[in-house]
Amino acid sequence: MATAPAIAFERVCKGWGAQPVLRDINLAFASGRITAIVGRSGCGKSTLLRLCNGLLTPDAGTVRVFGEPLPAPDPVALRRRIGYAVQQAALFPHLTGEENITLVARLEGWSAAALAERLEKLRVLVDLPADALARLPFELSGGQQQRVGLCRALFLHPAMLLLDEPFAAVDPLTRRDIHRRLLAVHAQEPVTTVLVTHDMAEALHLAEEVVILGAAGGPQVHSREALRARQGDGDAESLLLTLMGEADP
Repeated sequence: MATAPAIAFERVCKGWGAQPVLRDINLAFASGRITAIVGRSGCGKSTLLRLCNGLLTPDAGTVRVFGEPLPAPDPVALRRRIGYAVQQAALFPHLTGEENITLVARLEGWSAAALAERLEKLRVLVDLPADALARLPFELSGGQQQRVGLCRALFLHPAMLLLDEPFAAVDPLTRRDIHRRLLAVHAQEPVTTVLVTHDMAEALHLAEEVVILGAAGGPQVHSREALRARQGDGDAESLLLTLMGEADP
C-alpha cells in the first residue's frame, strides 16, 4: 500500500492583493525524502514553503500536512513538528549558539541530560566547533551560523524540515561541506525535507525529487535520475532554462 504524502496541495491558489503568485497548484511531497523547489525569483517558492507550516493560508484550495487539512487545530503544536531554517539563519542576537539551538526544548522542559545528548549529536553531525556554542551570532562565521540554524531546526526530532535557501549566503566551499553534513543527518534521521533553492545544481545534489515552479503549463515534478539523464554533459542552469521553456533557440 502506498504511503500517504507528508504534504499535499489540492488546487491551491495564493496571491498578494490582485497579484496571483500560485495558481491551482496540485502537488504531493513524499514522506522521508528530500524534495527541492526551484524556479525564478518571484515564482512563489517561499510562499509555497510557508503554506506548508501554516505561516500563510491559501486563498483557495486545501493544504494537508500529515494527512490533516490546514489550518491545524493547534498551530503551535504543528510547528513544533516542523523544523524551519532560512537564508540568514535568523538567530536571536542576544543568545549564544547553544541557547539558540536549545531554546524551544528548554521551554518544553527537557532535562539537562537530554539537552546535552541531543546537542552533542547534532553538533558533531553538522561539524559545528564546540566553542561556537558559547559564542553570540555576530561572533560566528556565516557557515557556523547556518550550522547553528540547522541544529535548531532539527533539535526537536521534527517530522518535517523546511529549508528556505539556507545555504545561499555562504561561500561555495562552506556550502559544499554543509551539503555533505545535511545528507549525513538525513541518512541517520530521514525526515521529510523540502528545500527551496535558486540553484539547480544544489537541487540535483541534495534532492531525490525536484519541483520546478514558474514553468509554462504549471509545476513540473521530476526525479533526480530523470533530470541527470536529460542533463547529460550540460550544466544544471541550462537544464533548468530548458525545462522552463526559456532556453536560447
